[in-house]
Amino acid sequence: MNSFRYLIGSPIAWKHAPKKRRTLQLWAHEENIGSVTWPGLIGRDAEGVCADGEWRFDSQGLTGRTVAITKLGTEEPVGTMTIAWLGGRGTVELAVGTGYDFLRTSFLPPERCFLNRQGSSLVRIRTRFPGARLHGTVIIEPAGGGDPNLSLLTLLGVYLQVLRSQRAAKG
Repeated sequence: MNSFRYLIGSPIAWKHAPKKRRTLQLWAHEENIGSVTWPGLIGRDAEGVCADGEWRFDSQGLTGRTVAITKLGTEEPVGTMTIAWLGGRGTVELAVGTGYDFLRTSFLPPERCFLNRQGSSLVRIRTRFPGARLHGTVIIEPAGGGDPNLSLLTLLGVYLQVLRSQRAAKG
C-alpha cells in the first residue's frame, strides 16, 4: 500500500469492496491504498486502515455529533471530531495539539473538505450515489501533501460522508 501523500491531484476512488458490503476501499492507479470497514452488523463505529496507520472512528451520543478517534488495537486516544450536521461544518482536535476544520464545499454533488488552521484546503471528499451503492472520489490538495495527518483525515472524511448519508436516509 502506498501513502496518500504521493497522490497529490490524482483522483482516489472509494467504493464498496467486492462481496464485502460493510467495507469501502480506496483505489488509486489500480492499487488498493486503504479501507474503511464497519466491523459490526449494526452501528456507527468503523476502522480505517492504510499504509500510514490504523484508526478507529467511534460516533458517540444519540445525535452522533462527536466522533472519538483512537489508534486501532491499542485504543490510544488520537483526537476528537465535533460535527454540526445541519450546517455541514465540523472541527477536529488531535491529541498532539493540531486542529482542522471540516466544511461542506458543495451541496450537489455532496463534497466536503478538511482545512488546516491557516485556511488551506488539504483534502476534498466527494460522494456519488449510483442507486443504493455509495461511492465517491478523494482529491489530495497540494497543501495536503506535507501534512502529517493526511491519511487520518482522508479516511475520517470517507467515514463521515457515509455517516452523513446514513443520517440523511433515516430522515
